[in-house]
Amino acid sequence: MMEFTFSHSTPTRPNDRYWTFGVGSCHAALALRADYQAQLQKARDELGFQRVRFHGLFNDDMKVVTWLSDYVALIPGAKKVRTQSFHHIALVFDFLLSIGMKPFVELSFMPSALASGKATTFYYKGNITLPKRREEWRALLRDFLRFCIDRYGRDEVRSWHFEVWNEPNLPFFFRGSQKEYFQFYADTVRALKEVDEQIQVGGPATSENLWLPEMQAFCKQNHVPLDFLSTHHYPGDDLGLPIFSAANLKRFVFTALQNPKDHVVDVVRKMLYHPEKEPLIRRDSMRRQAEKVRGEAGGLPLYYTEWNVNPTCTAPAHDTARAAAFLVKHVMDCQGLMDGCAYWAFSDIFEELTFFTRPFSGSFGLQTIHGIPKPSYHAFALLNRLGTERYDLPVTDAPIELAAFRKEGTLQFLLYRQNYCEGSAQAEPVRLLVDVPLQSATAHKIDRAHCNPLQYWRDMGAPETLLPGQAEEIISATALKEEPLAVENTPGGAVMQAALADNDVWLIEAKQ
Repeated sequence: MMEFTFSHSTPTRPNDRYWTFGVGSCHAALALRADYQAQLQKARDELGFQRVRFHGLFNDDMKVVTWLSDYVALIPGAKKVRTQSFHHIALVFDFLLSIGMKPFVELSFMPSALASGKATTFYYKGNITLPKRREEWRALLRDFLRFCIDRYGRDEVRSWHFEVWNEPNLPFFFRGSQKEYFQFYADTVRALKEVDEQIQVGGPATSENLWLPEMQAFCKQNHVPLDFLSTHHYPGDDLGLPIFSAANLKRFVFTALQNPKDHVVDVVRKMLYHPEKEPLIRRDSMRRQAEKVRGEAGGLPLYYTEWNVNPTCTAPAHDTARAAAFLVKHVMDCQGLMDGCAYWAFSDIFEELTFFTRPFSGSFGLQTIHGIPKPSYHAFALLNRLGTERYDLPVTDAPIELAAFRKEGTLQFLLYRQNYCEGSAQAEPVRLLVDVPLQSATAHKIDRAHCNPLQYWRDMGAPETLLPGQAEEIISATALKEEPLAVENTPGGAVMQAALADNDVWLIEAKQ
């Protein structure tokens, strides 16, 4: 049995809600879908996310820059015509602002009409090459920013963040060298600053915490503005898991294209999974990465614009409590190390390989395609319940950890047993001793019996297509619920009991 002793006189510090800074999604064109918009508004209202980041704002499916070649070919003697429009971008940004969110503007990918090559990424074919003519790219950016300022106002647009590209250190996302990316960044930021010097622009939006010192050195030496640093991390990054090697990515995409059925997620996951390395991932993996990068960033604002459980876990980790315990551990550990982050992603309305229509596909989202909240969604809901003051308890990296908060007249105890592997279903008793008497207590639980829609769906027979009403049934049956928890008052205070298996999360709220 684990035992925690808590004193209400423990010093407190502000509860840094940096995790509400933003959330990720797939590519921009999906933001035009009604179901995407409904799920994003739900995440905004219930989880408190303030911004959303997506790839492909300038993709051809957003119709920003297009050649009218197909039509011109029908007219004898007509010349090739190029058009430019921000209409679809406006539809997306209008919606975000209408629900109280802001865009975190990732400037990608290259419109094919401006591109130097034909290399693309993912199912939606984002062009990943440099511009054929640098001035055409700069002109597009100036026009885009003027459009945003005219439509939304200068003060509003100054409150946004403009991030240059996505993961340019990976050839899967950027066909160029580090040197070429830095020059591309310089072209981009200077074009935007020509329109308004106070626009916030940064990068390098790399995977695996890379290029930050080099980025700062380049900007300093060349007098290039750099308002913030951004990067991405996953728990396997510090072990060198070769998830995003060029060879693996080619196999990844080829497998998806050759196997369009939903089971391809499991096939690809097993293909890239490294079972000998996953048990080596330490509980403090994310914190150690963030501490290193925080030191490299110095005084610049630092944003982790993508993070999650590794995308190649052998089990459907994104659909289980494994992701919930992981994100709680990450958020608790990394307070004070970054200025904001964006969990990847808020929904399985997502089509990097293709659009997977299975009710539970193991994809990155907090919600399924039917809007069913996963355990990770409920974990963010628990974080959103926490008060503004956090008790200054040590981070122990023990199998079961405790974080404590104060919210008006209520003590809040967040218990979590994070294990990066799937772990044991055997619950370990926990005894929580508090040095003040308590009137009552309740518990919200995320475990195998609570907030487990994947298991509920399996118990239904794992239907490949949900019938009308079945999604609502799963949502209702697996909702986050409050349960009474026994309190034993003693001469020295009070005692409460819990029991956590691997990757369980409990929030205990006790009234004094």
